[in-house]
Amino acid sequence: VLNKMISDFNLTSGKPNVQFFEGLEGVEKVLADSLTATETIDAYSDIESIEKYIPEINKSYVEKRKKFNIKKRGLILDTPKARELLKDYHPEITENKFIKCSLIPSQNQTILQIYDNKISYITLGENNRYIGVIIESPSIYSLQKYLYQCLWENADKSDKMIG
Repeated sequence: VLNKMISDFNLTSGKPNVQFFEGLEGVEKVLADSLTATETIDAYSDIESIEKYIPEINKSYVEKRKKFNIKKRGLILDTPKARELLKDYHPEITENKFIKCSLIPSQNQTILQIYDNKISYITLGENNRYIGVIIESPSIYSLQKYLYQCLWENADKSDKMIG
């Protein structure tokens, strides 16, 4: 409770609220926070890592998003495997587009979500390197929202197939 009070005070004084989490429990806490979203969640996701490291957590999370009717727009690195994994991926609550980029990081393993003046990061990977961070800041949020929208407008719809 004290941490929440300090965070709320920091926000009113113009400082960002930053929360840090570790382990699979931390991943679940960060995802649970996004279930309070009052707007569509915008996300950059490494769907291949999600399927590899947290498939059950993601399945539960998607079911909760369905229950609360929380919409999400996803920007995904354009790979054949990502397109296969996202074929018919809950279109009633999720819209995905693909980013084509000449430099695709080999070890991305990160999720970034933008919602309600917050940015959340989740890192996944070998050796239980699960870390979650939630940053609540109107100015950081507005910059990330703007950059996301610019990419969204130029990304490929998920129903297009790789040529």
